[in-house]
Amino acid sequence: MRGRKDFILDGTFFKDQTRGDRSYRVHTDSFYPIAFYVLATYSLKLGHPLLIDDILDTLHFYKTYLDFAGLDTDFLYSKEVFVLKIGGHKEVGNVVSEIRLTDEFYIQYENYKAAFDSILRQRDFFINIVLGFDRRMALLYPSYQRYLFLLTRTHYLGNKRRTAFCFVNRELLKKTPLVLPIFEKISTSVVRLEKENNTTLVTFLKSPYPSLIGSQFEFSTEEMLNYLKEGLQDGSF
Repeated sequence: MRGRKDFILDGTFFKDQTRGDRSYRVHTDSFYPIAFYVLATYSLKLGHPLLIDDILDTLHFYKTYLDFAGLDTDFLYSKEVFVLKIGGHKEVGNVVSEIRLTDEFYIQYENYKAAFDSILRQRDFFINIVLGFDRRMALLYPSYQRYLFLLTRTHYLGNKRRTAFCFVNRELLKKTPLVLPIFEKISTSVVRLEKENNTTLVTFLKSPYPSLIGSQFEFSTEEMLNYLKEGLQDGSF
């Protein structure tokens, strides 16, 4: 079943999502920076502050892509955008905390937890966008380190102060045994994004709302981008 673009454009998608929900996205290699741009700028347009987990300079890659596409990325430096940088060397956006990657997994986790909780206390609610999760997972070795990393993601599951969207490359995660099925199991929502010419297709593969499972919604990518550009130009966020 395919729905109308109005489901996205009028904010119904966000209004229907339970706070503390986690959304797992599958996407094509050339499209995910645009998907990130749509989610980030539209969340700000609706008045939701952003908390971005920037793992291994992934935000730098996204910003570079969007700049070449002619899209305004100044919103990343807004006071309503909080960037939690994890590893890497390229500082992009309003970086409020930085965590160095170490071989000591539990020390790194405690540092992350302290930084994340500190940011959460600064607003009543966040849209939390996680970038680079798949890259970090691919670098973890041995397998139990990947499992421990996955378990840390469950700590904030159900937290009413944020709704998380984790952008991942499904093909990359397939190369690490058991990661994909476990990640899907601990995610409350699994969403696939596809681009067909100038149309974006959103498919719900898993959801706490039975009526959404298997549902598809499509909208014009160009129309959505123009709508968001108006928000940037009129200074609404």
